[in-house]
Amino acid sequence: MEDKKFTIIVPAYNEEISIGKTLESLVNQYSEQAEIIVVNDGSTDNTPAIVRRFKNVRLINHNNNHGYGASLKTGINQASTSVLCFYDADDQYHSGDIHKLLEAFTNVDMVVGSRGINAFKDWYRVWGKLILHAIANFLVKQRIPDLNSGFRLVRRDVILKYIHLLPDGFSASTTMTMALLSRGYAVRFVPISVKKRLGKSQVKPLRDGSNTIKLITRIIMLFNPLRFFVFFGLIFICLGMGYGLFKVFTNNRLGFPVGALLIVLTGIISFIFGFLADQISELRLERFEKIDYARRNKKNKIYI
Repeated sequence: MEDKKFTIIVPAYNEEISIGKTLESLVNQYSEQAEIIVVNDGSTDNTPAIVRRFKNVRLINHNNNHGYGASLKTGINQASTSVLCFYDADDQYHSGDIHKLLEAFTNVDMVVGSRGINAFKDWYRVWGKLILHAIANFLVKQRIPDLNSGFRLVRRDVILKYIHLLPDGFSASTTMTMALLSRGYAVRFVPISVKKRLGKSQVKPLRDGSNTIKLITRIIMLFNPLRFFVFFGLIFICLGMGYGLFKVFTNNRLGFPVGALLIVLTGIISFIFGFLADQISELRLERFEKIDYARRNKKNKIYI
C-alpha cells in the first residue's frame, strides 16, 4: 500500500442495504489512489459478505459490536498512509466530494465536510444538535459549522495523539473536532451536499445526546478547564453580589447577607479549581503531547 496517497475508512454495522452502493462508487473513483478499509463492527446481517465481493477493499471484522468510534480507531491503527478519510457506509455522502476535501487539504490538519442547514435530519434530533453546537461554540470560542460530520480528512499523525480520547460510540466525531480546535490545529470546513441515508440510523438521541454533552465537557476539562470554571465562577459571583446588594438596599441593612457571601465564595472556589485544573492540564500536555508548533496554525477558523 505504499503507493496509495490516502486511506478511506468506512465503519459499518448492519449496512447491507447501502454498503454495496457505497463501496461501488468509492472503488470506481478511488481504488487506484486510495487504500479502502471497511471495519465491520459485528454486523449480524450480510454486510461482511457484500464487502468481500470487492477485491480492492480490505475488510476488518470486530467479533462484537463495539461502536462507531471503536471502528474508527481500528481503521486509524490499521491504515498505512499519512492521510485518512472517514466516510459513512449509509450512502449519505457523494463520493465525488472527496475530491473537494482533497483540494482543500493544504496546510491544514483536518478538513471537515460541512453538511449545512439543508442536510437530512430527523426532527427529534434538531433541537439537541442546536444545544450541542451552542455549548461547543462557547467552549472553543468560535463558530463550528458542523460539529459531528462523519465525512472528513485528517492527518494520521495528528489524530494518533488524541486517539485515546475518542469514545467508542457515535460521539467520536464530536470529540475529534473539539480536540483539534481546542488545541489550535488548522481545521477547514468545506460545504458538501448530502442525500437521505439508506437504512435505519443507529443513533439513539437521548443516550448519545447526553453522552455527547458529557464528552464535550470532558474535552474542555482536558484542554481548556480555566474557561469552564471561570464561566461558572463569574455567574456565582455576579449572582451573589446582586443578591447581597438587593438585600442591603431593600432591608436597610449594613451587613452583607450570609447567603450572598456563600454564593460569592462558591464563585471564588470555582476560580481556584479552574486555575488548579489548568495547571494540571498543562503539565499533562507537556508530558504526553508533542505538538509541531511550526506547522500548527492558530488561525484555525477557515472556510471555503
